[in-house]
Order: sequence, then structure tokens, then C-alpha cells
Amino acid sequence: MTPTPLLERAHNKIIRCKVVYEGKRLELPSLHLTEIPPEVWELEDLEYLDLSNNQLTHLPRQIGRLTK
Repeated sequence: MTPTPLLERAHNKIIRCKVVYEGKRLELPSLHLTEIPPEVWELEDLEYLDLSNNQLTHLPRQIGRLTK
């Protein structure tokens, strides 16, 4: 497990958040996100992404980059 600083956005009401990225799984539930952090698209081996209980209103086109 590698802690990864992903979020430092005031507009998402999160100033700093250490996120644990375990291999192919990333969990970002209940963080009041209004958009998916752009760092997510850099995770080439990502197979599971949990964005549950956030404030997302749409999925960006980049979601197609997650092909696994």
C-alpha cells in the first residue's frame, strides 16, 4: 500500500487527503468530490475505482481511458 497525495483542492472542500492506492484499486468514497481528480487518469493499471457517495453530476470523457 502506497499513500498518495491526490487531493489538495479548496473548491472540493478538501485541502489535503492521503489516499491509499492498492495495486489496481482506488477508493475515493464520501469525499464530497464534484469532479474526478485529474491524477486518476494517470493510473494506468487501475481496474477498480470507487467514487460512491460523492457529488458528481457527470462523468468526463477521460473515463474512457480506464480500459481494464
